[in-house]
Amino acid sequence: MGQNNRQRRAAKQKDRVRARAAATARDQAAGRSRAGAGSSDGVGPGLADVVRLRSRCAALLEEACVALAVGRRVDAAMAELVELGTTPESLAVVRDVVAGQLSGQVRAVWARGWQPRDLQEFLGRSQERPELELLGDVMAADLATYPRLSVDDRWFDQLTAYGATLWWPASSSFLAARAARVGSWPVVLELAVRVLAGLRRLGRLEAFLPPPGTASSARSRPRPAQVDDKMLFRVRQMLAKAESTTFEAEAEAFTAAAQKLMARHSIDQAMLTAADPAQRSGGPTGRRVWLATPYVKEKVLLLGAVARANRVQTVWSSADDMVTLLGYDVDLEAVDTLFTSLLLQATQAMHAEGKRVTRGGSSRTRSFRASFLAAYAVRIGERLAAAVDAETEAAATDYRTSSGAELVPVLSARTEEVEDYAAQVFPHVVHKPVSMGRDREGWAKGRQAADQAQLRWGEALSGRHVDDR
Repeated sequence: MGQNNRQRRAAKQKDRVRARAAATARDQAAGRSRAGAGSSDGVGPGLADVVRLRSRCAALLEEACVALAVGRRVDAAMAELVELGTTPESLAVVRDVVAGQLSGQVRAVWARGWQPRDLQEFLGRSQERPELELLGDVMAADLATYPRLSVDDRWFDQLTAYGATLWWPASSSFLAARAARVGSWPVVLELAVRVLAGLRRLGRLEAFLPPPGTASSARSRPRPAQVDDKMLFRVRQMLAKAESTTFEAEAEAFTAAAQKLMARHSIDQAMLTAADPAQRSGGPTGRRVWLATPYVKEKVLLLGAVARANRVQTVWSSADDMVTLLGYDVDLEAVDTLFTSLLLQATQAMHAEGKRVTRGGSSRTRSFRASFLAAYAVRIGERLAAAVDAETEAAATDYRTSSGAELVPVLSARTEEVEDYAAQVFPHVVHKPVSMGRDREGWAKGRQAADQAQLRWGEALSGRHVDDR
């Protein structure tokens, strides 16, 4: 198509948008002039106008979302949406419709098993920071509408980690406040449409938390009963020092101290529950870890090694680059915390090795790094297995001496509970081995890096492969 034709088409499109806006304005003016159809004082849109405005706004939002889903441009729909809100009264109606659809979609994805952390990780791959900030506003506004005791504490934990708060004044809406902050309602409207389209395309996930508004006070579990926040803070401080120090021996000491603290905390929780069932605040549950590309397969290997050491089962959804962890809260927290630190250390060590080329001059960096991470994961698993036996034996001796209680049966029972829960949540899981890298130098360097990590963690290894569904 020539430049003149494109200009003519663009001009016609603008004319159509202006015509629709003018028709809407005429309809509103006609509605205000009709007694009984407008407001009592003749100012602002009447009831019939509002109904038509809301209907047209909803239709345009649907049109825009469908267009985004198939990769088409949404300029015309967006232009008309902006034109619909040309007066303060009509703008308030448009914002109310947009906010209502955003809230409705957020509640719909809660019902489909999604949590704030999932939305942040998954939608963060395709959406920019302003869109994620607006999504945070929607989530914060939604959770604030429920009675506090009807929302499990972990929803608010994730919302805090997301950075979402009720930052706007009570006299305003989040859309109006966001538009005032950005300085442009059309910009915020476009963000809202993109967030809405992103939410609409999300499928169903396994539900590990009661949806907001459905938890009883008994089901809303306070974190101290499962995971000690002060202990976690100390662990994260230790791991942060291990990640930042340039002295290998110092990093080993910090990492080992963190591992020992969390491992004993898990054992103590298991023994406390066994001795006093009233202390039990819930059984196995799950959480998801979203992995960034590249080298997802190798990261799954590392996550699986850490998970097995903590009696946590793993299910890999390869289509989404996501792994589901299944186990007790205290063990899930241990896996999540340690894996994050190990992955950072492995990535730093891998990049420190630099790039690689073949004798012919072509790059073999990708194969080198894939082998590096795979070898790192395997060696970490080997070291964890040895450390697990030593830690479990020491704890068993301590409990047998102090109370006469036997540790191994308690840990075995918890492992069986987790396995039964995993089979219940994923009854049709397919077990597949994960292939390893073939770059010899990368493999050797990866094992060397894992040796330097000096890891000791957890209690019992299940010996099962990471799963792929």
